[in-house]
Amino acid sequence: MDANIETHQKELGKLRIKSNSIETRIKELQERILEVGGVKLRALQSKVANTRSLIDLAGDNLTKAEVAKAKAERDVEKYDKSLGADTAKVEEVDNELEIIGNDLAACVADLQTIQSKVDEAQIGMESVQDVLVEAKRELEEKTTSINSFRAFEVEINQKIEEQARMLKDHNAKLRHWDKRSQDLELVHVE
Repeated sequence: MDANIETHQKELGKLRIKSNSIETRIKELQERILEVGGVKLRALQSKVANTRSLIDLAGDNLTKAEVAKAKAERDVEKYDKSLGADTAKVEEVDNELEIIGNDLAACVADLQTIQSKVDEAQIGMESVQDVLVEAKRELEEKTTSINSFRAFEVEINQKIEEQARMLKDHNAKLRHWDKRSQDLELVHVE
């Protein structure tokens, strides 16, 4: 029974090493995928979280199995059942990891497609920026012309207002002198 348990422990150790290696690869790919984002990423993150939960659960069960080893023979049967359940769960984790590996490969392909689109967009943006610089230069020229025209307009308006004041003043003087001329009488002087 101890030899059987030791064999299972070795297998579980190998599975742990394999699981850690896969988890490291998943983290690397996640960092690349996070740059792109999207619905597939969220689905993949959910699967990774589920897989991690299963790995943690398998680890907990393995710890329980190691504690059970130290107990009396009456606990060996219970330990075997727990070990069988752990093995099934590790197999499930392996299946999940294989699915995740396939999903990651698809995501990497999508990432390459998106990267090429980003590169195309970058080239397009550079040409648009050239047009924008030219448009800004033209806008500055037009703005300068408009400001000059407005300054001229203000100057003309001031002159118009000054002429209007002078006209009003002259009209007032004209009315005054017209009234004074009407009040004058021609007196015959010998």
